[in-house]
Amino acid sequence: MDQQTAETLGALSDTAISLYLTGGLVIVGIILLFAGSKLARASCVLLGLALGSTLAAAAGQFLALSPMLMIAASLVGALVGALFAGFLFRAFVACAGAVILAAAVPAAGLAWQGAPPPELETDTEVVEQLQTTPGDAAEALTAEQITTAAQDIIDRLNDAFEQATASEPEDDAVAVEDTTEEPASLGIADTLRAAATALREALADQEEAIMAWWQQLSPTSRGIVVVGSLIGAVVGFLVGLLAPKTAAAFDSALLGSVLIYLPGSHVLATVAPATGEMLPTGARAAILIMGLITIMGILIQWTIFRRKTDS
Repeated sequence: MDQQTAETLGALSDTAISLYLTGGLVIVGIILLFAGSKLARASCVLLGLALGSTLAAAAGQFLALSPMLMIAASLVGALVGALFAGFLFRAFVACAGAVILAAAVPAAGLAWQGAPPPELETDTEVVEQLQTTPGDAAEALTAEQITTAAQDIIDRLNDAFEQATASEPEDDAVAVEDTTEEPASLGIADTLRAAATALREALADQEEAIMAWWQQLSPTSRGIVVVGSLIGAVVGFLVGLLAPKTAAAFDSALLGSVLIYLPGSHVLATVAPATGEMLPTGARAAILIMGLITIMGILIQWTIFRRKTDS
């Protein structure tokens, strides 16, 4: 196999991985759109189970319990966590709604106004461009900018994995000796350490880009972010407390619409470029489409799961 063929296969492999990831997000979005409200309580219980088991295991390790007692403590902690999560479902939905609306309201307001989105890339040219681009003349948010950020983090993790798994021994004898002693443990540890470092670097780059973006926002845009976040958080929390099922349906439909539209646009642009070019790329069109998908998801969930009454 020549080098050109290997590069072609590598590019195809990266494209396939990207399609699998984005396609999986679209599938998750469809599930949330159609049955998110019914999965909310189960998700809450599973989250409580995982947290309870984790906290119990950490406590058992701190107390230096035996392995059998550690297992028993984890099971008891999982049961207690699941029970508490089931009883606190209303609070769970309220907090989830507050977080979702606190992020969605200012994001939609800024995109509708035409303020520049944060360029979530690791290239330093992005920060320089943000520092020289006025807030009111920037381009609107597109699906490609979201998928580029996710693909950048994935590429960093893949590079870190390849560097960690690559064998670069200083001496053949030392390499043979190290391989015979702890081949698996060293490889896994190096891989995890490199992946964690790459993830921290990627997140730091995104944080720098977001801070540069915030500095370039006009006072009006900053006010939209602050006020929109507060209004979204308060409304989401109150609706979650007063009507948890309705709030769960709305939150799941909103998340589903975002996961369907943004990754779905990337999938269409990759699989069917002609069809992908027909999709609107403007921020206002994207907001309207995701809003319509959200309304459709709420109506679908209400139609499917509403209580049947005898006439």
